[in-house]
Amino acid sequence: MALNLVDKNGNTVEARSSKIGFRDVRFSEKNALLINGVPVKLIGVNRHDHSPTGGKTVTRAEMEKDIFLLKQNNFNSIRTSHYPNDPHIYDLCDKYGLYVIDEANIESHGVRGELANDPTWTASTMDRVIRLVERDKNHASIISWSFGNESGCGPTFAGMSGYVKDFDPTRFIHYEGAQGDPNHPEYAPIGSKKHKEFNAKYHSNPTDPPYVDVLSRMYPHLEQLEGIATSPFINRPILMCEYAHSMGNSLGNLKEYWDLIYAHDNLIGGYIWDMIDQGIERTAKNGKKYFAYGGDFGDTPNDQNFCINGVFNSDRGLRPQTYECKYVFQPVVIKAVDLKKGIIEIENRYNFTNLSNYMFTWEVVENGKTMQQGEFKGPDIEPGKKGNAKSGYKQIKPKAGNDYWVQVKMFSTKNEDWAEAGYQIAEEQLIIQDSKPVLDAVKTTAPEIAENEAAITLKGNKFSATFDKQTGALSSLNYNGLKVIEKPLVPNLWRPPTDNDSRGWKTPEKLEVWAKSKETITLESISAQKQGDVVVITIKRIIPNAGNIEENYTVYGNGIIDVDFNLQVEESAPELIRVGMQAGINKAFVNARFYGNGPHENYIDRNQSAFKGLYAMKTNALTESYVKPQECGNRTGVEWLELKTENGKALKVEAKDKIAFAVWPFTEENLSTSNFTWELEEAEYYTLNIDLIQAGVGGIDTWSIKARPIQNYRLLEKNYSYGFRLGLANASTP
Repeated sequence: MALNLVDKNGNTVEARSSKIGFRDVRFSEKNALLINGVPVKLIGVNRHDHSPTGGKTVTRAEMEKDIFLLKQNNFNSIRTSHYPNDPHIYDLCDKYGLYVIDEANIESHGVRGELANDPTWTASTMDRVIRLVERDKNHASIISWSFGNESGCGPTFAGMSGYVKDFDPTRFIHYEGAQGDPNHPEYAPIGSKKHKEFNAKYHSNPTDPPYVDVLSRMYPHLEQLEGIATSPFINRPILMCEYAHSMGNSLGNLKEYWDLIYAHDNLIGGYIWDMIDQGIERTAKNGKKYFAYGGDFGDTPNDQNFCINGVFNSDRGLRPQTYECKYVFQPVVIKAVDLKKGIIEIENRYNFTNLSNYMFTWEVVENGKTMQQGEFKGPDIEPGKKGNAKSGYKQIKPKAGNDYWVQVKMFSTKNEDWAEAGYQIAEEQLIIQDSKPVLDAVKTTAPEIAENEAAITLKGNKFSATFDKQTGALSSLNYNGLKVIEKPLVPNLWRPPTDNDSRGWKTPEKLEVWAKSKETITLESISAQKQGDVVVITIKRIIPNAGNIEENYTVYGNGIIDVDFNLQVEESAPELIRVGMQAGINKAFVNARFYGNGPHENYIDRNQSAFKGLYAMKTNALTESYVKPQECGNRTGVEWLELKTENGKALKVEAKDKIAFAVWPFTEENLSTSNFTWELEEAEYYTLNIDLIQAGVGGIDTWSIKARPIQNYRLLEKNYSYGFRLGLANASTP
């Protein structure tokens, strides 16, 4: 739309133009969000202005990068937390199709609702909302006006709503602070028993004031979210304006959130907190570049690393959390119908786009190697509908003991500013056969045993292994003159605390017995016994007031060692956070391959995007530290790991079932005590973690017990057993 101001002679005095869009925003009878009559889920993230070099001064190029990143990773909405954005952001959202919750610059976090109930502040707060609405009213991407953040509830906000609804009835009103309705007959006084019961079950009291159009909540746990969705007192849409606090190693159980959202019409979506780590690029005194945070500038008081909580890095690089978001938010659901015949079902979660606009590829994979591959044009499946598709691969006859799956990927076919044609939008792995690992039988003679007061040493064909009788640890392992172990292999029942662990879950205090287990563990006994063609080393340990460990090492004459680990936890002991073993290994193992979930870091509650496969990379590439160093680099569902030297000698770790592993170039102590990445130092060995399991990373929030992983991803059992094999493999080992 263009407007021209002309004088009496017809000369243009001033001209203005604005792009105008038309769309309809309303709610259905079931309280689903409808855009142009179509149900839409808001797959959102909270966006702060941030530049790693400019701070709050953000260039247009950085703004465009933000929007492109969101499009590339299957987000469809932003909340402008907690202030109006540069007008260019709205232009970009209009152009590229992102829904916007436009938020006023109102926050009184420190005094909560005091200002909302003080008439001397009404004019100034009303002024901010009026200017927001007046400035941004012509942007079609804006579907909601938000009245600010964490400023309590009061008549000032009711007045804002009256004004805005009268001025612009085309958008819904959002304000999370408007909670509880004192005029409702079931309203309970805050702090009362009834109030606590309502909050636990429905996360409401019992509904919200009528001047907001949606019930907005921050960081509900899954039971609370389902309680709100099914509450008999609530007849409005429900939105999480903040959820899944992505601070440090976090973003667990994202899929569980979205399973709930898709299961209920009235759950219209959510906005992850937040988009970008807000770190500032600096150079340390040792010359290393790093991202600084609160307190690194001599600033007091400060929030330390509390603003390092994005799904993207400070420089807008991708993180493991990014990949999880992209997968959970992808616009198709692909399921198996008859995989042996190549028939799959595809559900189209796009709101306005037919899948015929896309291209799909498929691969039939056996044990990580592609057997067949091809492509097919996207089937004619309308938005919101399901349909079958048939790939062109030949019928599969799985062999016993092998793994088979079909890898399906979806690609764009048109060039866009945010991605060229051929950009991968979605991916799914459909398992045909997942066989349990089976270790090969070993035929060899028993190794020689030499024992003295200090150690038990075993020697065989070009190998030697030594067990320290004071510690019970495998302290030395050599193959063909190659020293494998630099630091003894010992039980490991702890992890360097994540932000969620230390801030909310408070594991160093609550799980102290495991935190100190390496210091308190005592050796009860160690023995060596020849059993036919093998030698079995049995080690028994006690962790006071916590549990007992028994390790059995079955050593073959060719150097293969089978390790069996059993942990019995005392009934009075707290839950575990990790079950595994740790060793320092030779830094010569610079190349890595593994068969398991990857390629990126993943944990049991954040591995939907990590597909089973055969992956190879430099050993150093297995680990990328978080801005504030903490637990990192884990891979789950691993059947074997191979670490190779440049000349092809390879240490192989094979699981008896499935394990998890991480390889760090620094020590656990260094990782646990460093505050910045520049403080991490390359150790003289790689720290190799071979785990049965770790607790999930959690992260509903980071400051309360909700930071702890949800029930399914906690280690609550009282007995844990697993096993793995160590041996030297040829570089050509499959």
